[in-house]
Amino acid sequence: FTFSAPAPAHQNTSIAKLDYNLNHSGTHRLFLRGNYQEDSISDPPQFPGQPGATTRRDNSRALAAGYTATISSTLVNNFRYGFSRLGLSQVGQQTQAFVSFRFIDDLNPITSTRKSHVPVHNFADDLTWVKGNHTMQFGTNIRLINNVRSSNATSFNSALLNPLFLNTTPAGSGGSLDPSAFGFPGVDPTNVSVYNNAIIDLVGIVSQVTGNYNRDKTGNTLTQGVPVPRHFRAWETEMYGQDAWRITPSVTVTFGLRYTILQPPYETSGTQAAPNFSLNQFVQTRGQMMSQGKIYNPVFGFDLSGQANGKKPYWDYDYHDFGPRVAFAWSPQFDGALGKFFGGPGKSSIRGGYGIVYDHFGQGIVNTFDQNGTFGLTTSITNAASVQTVDGGARFAGINTIPTSSPDGILLSPAPSGGFPAIPPVSTVGNAVQQIAFGLDDKLKTPYSHVINLSFTRELPGGLTFETAYVGRLAHRLLQQRDLAMPLNLKDPKSGMDYFTAATMLSKAFYANTPVTNIAPIPFFENLFPSAVGVNGSLCGDGAPGNGGAPGNGALANPTATQSLYELYYCNTGGGTFGETNALNILDTFCFPACANINGVDTPFAFYSPQYTALYAWSSTGSSSYHAAQFILRGHKHGLQFDFNYALSKSLDVGSDAERVPTYGGLSAIINTWSPNQLRGPSDFDAHHQINANWIYDLPFGRGKTYGSGWGRVADTIFGGWSLTGLYRWSSGLPFSVSNGGTFATNFQLGGNAVMNGTRPQTGTTHILGDPYAFKLGGGATSSFRFAYPGESGQRNNFRGDGYYGLDMGVSKEFKLWEGHTLKFSAEAFNLTNSVRFDTGTVSTNLQNAATFGLYSQTLTKPRVMQFSLRYTF
Repeated sequence: FTFSAPAPAHQNTSIAKLDYNLNHSGTHRLFLRGNYQEDSISDPPQFPGQPGATTRRDNSRALAAGYTATISSTLVNNFRYGFSRLGLSQVGQQTQAFVSFRFIDDLNPITSTRKSHVPVHNFADDLTWVKGNHTMQFGTNIRLINNVRSSNATSFNSALLNPLFLNTTPAGSGGSLDPSAFGFPGVDPTNVSVYNNAIIDLVGIVSQVTGNYNRDKTGNTLTQGVPVPRHFRAWETEMYGQDAWRITPSVTVTFGLRYTILQPPYETSGTQAAPNFSLNQFVQTRGQMMSQGKIYNPVFGFDLSGQANGKKPYWDYDYHDFGPRVAFAWSPQFDGALGKFFGGPGKSSIRGGYGIVYDHFGQGIVNTFDQNGTFGLTTSITNAASVQTVDGGARFAGINTIPTSSPDGILLSPAPSGGFPAIPPVSTVGNAVQQIAFGLDDKLKTPYSHVINLSFTRELPGGLTFETAYVGRLAHRLLQQRDLAMPLNLKDPKSGMDYFTAATMLSKAFYANTPVTNIAPIPFFENLFPSAVGVNGSLCGDGAPGNGGAPGNGALANPTATQSLYELYYCNTGGGTFGETNALNILDTFCFPACANINGVDTPFAFYSPQYTALYAWSSTGSSSYHAAQFILRGHKHGLQFDFNYALSKSLDVGSDAERVPTYGGLSAIINTWSPNQLRGPSDFDAHHQINANWIYDLPFGRGKTYGSGWGRVADTIFGGWSLTGLYRWSSGLPFSVSNGGTFATNFQLGGNAVMNGTRPQTGTTHILGDPYAFKLGGGATSSFRFAYPGESGQRNNFRGDGYYGLDMGVSKEFKLWEGHTLKFSAEAFNLTNSVRFDTGTVSTNLQNAATFGLYSQTLTKPRVMQFSLRYTF
């Protein structure tokens, strides 16, 4: 359904700049520059007659001042002050609690209202001193960063019709809403999620309810709907010193050292809370003990923290951020054969450098954690997953009606008691209140990189210059999201087998359609779940092949513990189910068909934390590598200036998410906390080949040019003084992965990626019935993949889609009106050829949806845009 709709955009920027010589000689100079911005952009309405979903406003300001003092011919000081105030607001439509349908767009978009301004004061000073053959520089850079915001994003209760929160999905369950249970054909196994998503929305099963409760640091409750204010602040200080030593006229060596101190952000009024237990130690200890067959589930809470409360910061200062620099530049002065190779004295140069550089981080982490993880201040409590059923789940009763309970249990949890410490709910058997939330790793360290480069430049005849270079960047302690409450890969001390190995054996048996009677005992399950012997573990009617009847009918007499658990896992494995982690959650949380027996005691929550089923946080665990060979050709002759650049590169990392990615998951979070490097592969932005070129060509016509030097004023005005400009960009294909969709084999919150198990499907944009697909076979390519097994993260970025292509060109003409007055006309076209390339970030790769598998939904390029301008200079 398409229609014409208003989408007004008002973008206004004013800039003023003043340069002033404080004395006649110009040795003392001052500059001022100011920027005033006033933008307003309204989104189009969802349907005709409705207001836009949001109106975004930008009233950013900036002021810069600088003072340069040439104290002597060998001593110069340069001081700058900058003030920038990023001012952004989004006026949304939400004014009350709301019920959403996960896989249907809301009729009236429910958008929050957010306001923020980020004033930053920046002081920088550099002193340059020339002493003989040494040019020494010393400087400092100080930034005071304030992050002031308010939002009602967490000010309302909410509910969601979410099929992925149910105990089991309809298709293949053998129960209600499963067509095959009523004599109809079963759901197409390659499109079960399409059916499940649609039927749950149609029936109106409200499976997920979140209560949002906001308080100040004294425990006073904020009224529902009132925006939540915060003011975070952080100082950043950097100092450096360096010496460029000109050993000979052709050799210069530079040494330097930079020191960085980054203050952990803090809330200025003390409205700040953090876990009262080290979550970094929590995840480390869990991992160590699980390999010994032991569990570790301490109950922790949240308490006031931060400098304004006289308490510890979110994470400790890092006082070891020293960044050494070393570089050299050499212009060979050889004669003879070597001289010919290097083009003669002064015609070539060899340069190299190495340094350690540190990232600036923290603001994005704090924003996300404060809004989604600070239990006791901004508290979000969601009912436990895998509890609500198709038959017992609450039914939709109105857009603004939040159900509080259902026959399956409590949905809307009451507000926790005020004050600190605040303890998140703790689950008990049969009363699961486990949460999916965003946490905080208190042992963050400043990310850093080793940066290396080596280049060779040579002048060529004809005004050409050729350069080739190697550029490398090896990064460590990169911020990476991981699940601190990831289910344990518990080891059985008796057999030495771990959970992932045992569960994978059940998964392989499921995909092989193995009857339960043929399932041999697996030591892990026999040793850890002795109480499951003789218990029917099926939750999906007929259950596993060979079961012969519904649970309790005694179809399989006296099953082994492995057979009992196979029945449970059979109901939760493969496409259209929630995956093996759902079976493990039922097993571990509800002790069905039995709890794990640890040291002779039946123990619930042996795998899961009783407080969180998933607790994602940024950690300093990532690494990356980038290596590139660069080739550059430059030219400047006969009115033509051009650059041609080619890069052959490879970038690898564990995940490519930026710190600003909201909440948990992002694009490439770690799936298996216990094996974090499983997803190491090409970066999301990796392009093996990149070419770009730019040029400016003054056409040789008119006075003073090759042709038309004798033209009269009229001819010169019409035909002379024209220039052509251009910019060309091309890259090879960008990577993408195939997703498990809503099947969670390894991690309860994130499905991870699929694994290729057949012939590699051919990629390349293919139009099928007018729609663009990344695979030549379209949805038929699903046959080449399987769902990940327990413990697997899947394969990341193992396919390539479209790369970038763009050609921008412009033409301009300068008219000389009279002395000192000129008028310049320009016409420019962006994406001149109106070429289309598709965005691999929008490929539909859900393995459960064959109908849309491989379908692109957005372009990487934008349609052709043309602009015209007149510039009057006097």
